[in-house]
Amino acid sequence: DSTDDATKNYIYTKKYGSNILGICYHRANSIAKIIRGNFNSNCLEVDIFVKNNEILINHPPSKEVNLNLNIVKKIINPQSFLWLDGKNINNQKHCNLVYNFFKESKILSKRTLVEFPSDTNKNNKLDKCISSLKLLGISTSFYVPTKIGKKCNDQIINNINIKNSNVCTKFIDIMNKAIKSNYFT
Repeated sequence: DSTDDATKNYIYTKKYGSNILGICYHRANSIAKIIRGNFNSNCLEVDIFVKNNEILINHPPSKEVNLNLNIVKKIINPQSFLWLDGKNINNQKHCNLVYNFFKESKILSKRTLVEFPSDTNKNNKLDKCISSLKLLGISTSFYVPTKIGKKCNDQIINNINIKNSNVCTKFIDIMNKAIKSNYFT
Protein backbone atom coordinates (compact mmCIF):
# COMPACT_ATOMS: atom_id res chain seq x y z
CA ASP A 1 0.00 0.00 0.00
CA SER A 2 1.53 3.32 -1.08
CA THR A 3 -0.94 5.51 0.86
CA ASP A 4 0.90 8.13 2.92
CA ASP A 5 0.51 8.19 6.71
CA ALA A 6 -1.45 11.45 6.81
CA THR A 7 -4.07 10.02 4.46
CA LYS A 8 -4.26 6.84 6.55
CA ASN A 9 -4.79 8.98 9.69
CA TYR A 10 -7.60 10.81 7.92
CA ILE A 11 -9.29 7.60 6.78
CA TYR A 12 -9.10 6.00 10.25
CA THR A 13 -10.30 9.18 11.95
CA LYS A 14 -13.31 9.50 9.63
CA LYS A 15 -14.11 5.79 9.80
CA TYR A 16 -13.86 5.35 13.59
CA GLY A 17 -14.35 8.88 14.92
CA SER A 18 -11.63 11.08 16.30
CA ASN A 19 -12.97 11.03 19.86
CA ILE A 20 -12.44 7.29 20.13
CA LEU A 21 -9.29 6.81 18.11
CA GLY A 22 -6.20 8.64 19.34
CA ILE A 23 -3.84 8.67 16.40
CA CYS A 24 -1.32 11.49 16.54
CA TYR A 25 0.00 13.13 13.42
CA HIS A 26 3.74 12.51 13.82
CA ARG A 27 6.38 15.24 13.51
CA ALA A 28 4.05 18.17 12.93
CA ASN A 29 7.16 20.36 12.92
CA SER A 30 6.19 22.96 10.33
CA ILE A 31 3.21 25.25 9.80
CA ALA A 32 2.09 23.13 6.85
CA LYS A 33 2.30 19.90 8.85
CA ILE A 34 0.43 21.41 11.80
CA ILE A 35 -2.38 22.49 9.46
CA ARG A 36 -2.38 19.09 7.74
CA GLY A 37 -2.37 17.33 11.11
CA ASN A 38 -5.34 19.41 12.28
CA PHE A 39 -7.24 18.29 9.19
CA ASN A 40 -6.63 14.54 9.48
CA SER A 41 -6.17 13.81 13.18
CA ASN A 42 -7.26 14.85 16.64
CA CYS A 43 -3.70 14.81 17.96
CA LEU A 44 -0.44 16.46 16.92
CA GLU A 45 3.01 15.24 17.90
CA VAL A 46 5.51 18.10 17.86
CA ASP A 47 9.23 17.84 18.61
CA ILE A 48 10.55 20.60 20.85
CA PHE A 49 14.08 21.69 21.60
CA VAL A 50 15.08 24.50 23.96
CA LYS A 51 17.72 26.89 22.69
CA ASN A 52 18.58 30.39 23.98
CA ASN A 53 15.65 30.30 26.43
CA GLU A 54 13.15 29.66 23.65
CA ILE A 55 11.08 26.53 22.97
CA LEU A 56 11.69 25.76 19.32
CA ILE A 57 9.93 23.26 17.12
CA ASN A 58 12.74 21.03 15.96
CA HIS A 59 13.91 17.44 15.84
CA PRO A 60 17.71 17.59 16.02
CA PRO A 61 19.80 17.06 13.99
CA SER A 62 17.27 18.42 11.48
CA LYS A 63 17.84 21.98 10.37
CA GLU A 64 16.05 24.51 12.57
CA VAL A 65 13.00 26.03 10.88
CA ASN A 66 12.74 29.09 13.15
CA LEU A 67 9.36 28.15 14.65
CA ASN A 68 8.65 28.38 18.33
CA LEU A 69 5.93 26.66 20.30
CA ASN A 70 3.66 29.73 20.24
CA ILE A 71 2.75 28.92 16.64
CA VAL A 72 1.10 25.68 17.79
CA LYS A 73 -1.07 27.64 20.19
CA LYS A 74 -2.29 29.79 17.28
CA ILE A 75 -2.97 26.98 14.81
CA ILE A 76 -3.99 23.85 16.77
CA ASN A 77 -7.64 22.82 16.71
CA PRO A 78 -9.07 23.60 20.19
CA GLN A 79 -10.37 20.02 20.55
CA SER A 80 -7.07 18.42 19.55
CA PHE A 81 -4.58 16.75 21.80
CA LEU A 82 -0.93 17.78 21.82
CA TRP A 83 2.03 15.48 22.34
CA LEU A 84 5.29 17.33 22.89
CA ASP A 85 8.37 15.20 22.31
CA GLY A 86 10.93 17.09 24.40
CA LYS A 87 14.44 16.58 23.13
CA ASN A 88 16.34 18.43 25.87
CA ILE A 89 13.83 19.35 28.56
CA ASN A 90 15.37 17.08 31.19
CA ASN A 91 16.88 19.88 33.25
CA GLN A 92 15.16 22.39 35.51
CA LYS A 93 15.72 25.47 33.35
CA HIS A 94 14.32 23.91 30.17
CA CYS A 95 11.48 22.17 32.00
CA ASN A 96 10.50 25.47 33.63
CA LEU A 97 10.26 27.13 30.20
CA VAL A 98 7.75 24.43 29.20
CA TYR A 99 5.88 24.88 32.48
CA ASN A 100 5.67 28.66 32.03
CA PHE A 101 4.37 28.24 28.48
CA PHE A 102 1.49 26.09 29.74
CA LYS A 103 0.87 28.17 32.82
CA GLU A 104 0.04 31.01 30.41
CA SER A 105 -1.80 28.70 27.94
CA LYS A 106 -4.13 26.80 30.25
CA ILE A 107 -6.46 25.86 27.40
CA LEU A 108 -3.92 23.32 26.12
CA SER A 109 -2.84 21.90 29.48
CA LYS A 110 -5.44 19.19 30.02
CA ARG A 111 -5.03 17.93 26.45
CA THR A 112 -1.24 17.71 26.46
CA LEU A 113 1.34 14.99 26.95
CA VAL A 114 4.94 16.06 27.53
CA GLU A 115 7.47 13.34 26.76
CA PHE A 116 10.85 13.59 28.47
CA PRO A 117 14.07 12.13 27.01
CA SER A 118 15.19 8.67 28.08
CA ASP A 119 18.24 10.12 29.87
CA THR A 120 16.05 12.06 32.32
CA ASN A 121 17.44 11.51 35.81
CA LYS A 122 15.61 12.17 39.05
CA ASN A 123 16.75 15.25 40.93
CA ASN A 124 15.12 17.67 43.35
CA LYS A 125 15.23 20.63 40.96
CA LEU A 126 13.41 18.70 38.22
CA ASP A 127 10.93 17.24 40.76
CA LYS A 128 9.26 20.60 41.30
CA CYS A 129 8.89 21.35 37.59
CA ILE A 130 7.41 17.97 36.70
CA SER A 131 5.04 18.13 39.68
CA SER A 132 3.95 21.60 38.54
CA LEU A 133 3.26 20.34 35.01
CA LYS A 134 1.09 17.57 36.44
CA LEU A 135 -0.82 20.09 38.60
CA LEU A 136 -1.72 21.95 35.39
CA GLY A 137 -3.29 18.72 34.12
CA ILE A 138 -0.44 17.83 31.77
CA SER A 139 0.40 14.16 31.40
CA THR A 140 4.08 13.30 31.44
CA SER A 141 5.85 10.40 29.79
CA PHE A 142 9.26 8.98 29.12
CA TYR A 143 10.87 8.09 25.81
CA VAL A 144 11.53 4.36 25.99
CA PRO A 145 14.93 3.76 24.38
CA THR A 146 13.66 1.50 21.63
CA LYS A 147 17.03 0.62 20.11
CA ILE A 148 18.25 -0.84 23.40
CA GLY A 149 14.85 -2.45 24.03
CA LYS A 150 14.87 -4.06 20.59
CA LYS A 151 18.40 -5.39 21.10
CA CYS A 152 17.31 -6.89 24.42
CA ASN A 153 14.22 -8.39 22.79
CA ASP A 154 16.37 -9.92 20.03
CA GLN A 155 18.56 -11.53 22.65
CA ILE A 156 15.54 -12.97 24.45
CA ILE A 157 14.26 -14.36 21.13
CA ASN A 158 17.67 -15.98 20.67
CA ASN A 159 17.31 -17.63 24.12
CA ILE A 160 19.94 -15.48 25.82
CA ASN A 161 19.14 -15.16 29.52
CA ILE A 162 18.49 -11.51 30.35
CA LYS A 163 20.60 -11.87 33.50
CA ASN A 164 23.58 -12.61 31.27
CA SER A 165 22.89 -9.79 28.83
CA ASN A 166 24.54 -6.39 29.31
CA VAL A 167 22.05 -4.85 26.87
CA CYS A 168 19.04 -6.19 28.78
CA THR A 169 20.54 -5.19 32.12
CA LYS A 170 21.04 -1.65 30.82
CA PHE A 171 17.50 -1.52 29.42
CA ILE A 172 15.96 -2.81 32.66
CA ASP A 173 18.00 -0.31 34.69
CA ILE A 174 16.78 2.58 32.52
CA MET A 175 13.17 1.46 32.82
CA ASN A 176 13.42 0.91 36.59
CA LYS A 177 14.90 4.39 37.10
CA ALA A 178 12.02 5.88 35.10
CA ILE A 179 9.42 3.97 37.12
CA LYS A 180 11.02 4.81 40.48
CA SER A 181 11.25 8.52 39.65
CA ASN A 182 7.42 8.84 39.77
CA TYR A 183 7.80 11.54 37.12
CA PHE A 184 5.65 9.87 34.54
CA THR A 185 1.87 9.41 34.46
